[in-house]
Amino acid sequence: IGTVVKARESNEAYVQTIRTPAELMRYPAESRLEVVAVTEIRASRKLAPLLGCPTGARWTQVSALRRLRDADVTAGGSRGRAICWTDVYVLPEFAGVARLIGRKSQPVYELIEEKFGEKVASVQVDLRAGLIPPVLATALDVSPGSASLTVVRRYTGQSKRVFEVSISE
Repeated sequence: IGTVVKARESNEAYVQTIRTPAELMRYPAESRLEVVAVTEIRASRKLAPLLGCPTGARWTQVSALRRLRDADVTAGGSRGRAICWTDVYVLPEFAGVARLIGRKSQPVYELIEEKFGEKVASVQVDLRAGLIPPVLATALDVSPGSASLTVVRRYTGQSKRVFEVSISE
């Protein structure tokens, strides 16, 4: 009732121009990534298309919670509220960046640029509606199956290769 279909296919893409990757969907300044695990992986058939690589390609996966730093959280007190779960995938040659994540408020691509000199040429951002999987629900303090927004960011360097991918719920 009240629904009108105007076209069977979309006819235009939305293009947003930005000056720096930092302008893409900024997280609150008062938030930090808290690293949960660092793992060396090989891209599965399911993961490879998200990473834009062949099945079996090696990556370093950094799993982390982004938390707000609440004003009333003290040095020895409880941690801030979790606002998203992020899996960051970097090429093995940039694995050393994992120990820097969360120590500074800088995005991972900036840490890679500073430490390794890899410059971002382009960033592709995909947004998808989804459901929080049970494995993440506890960490995010939500019910399994809660609605989520999945944000996939692929960072491509000057050499046209993808060197970092982040998948956030």
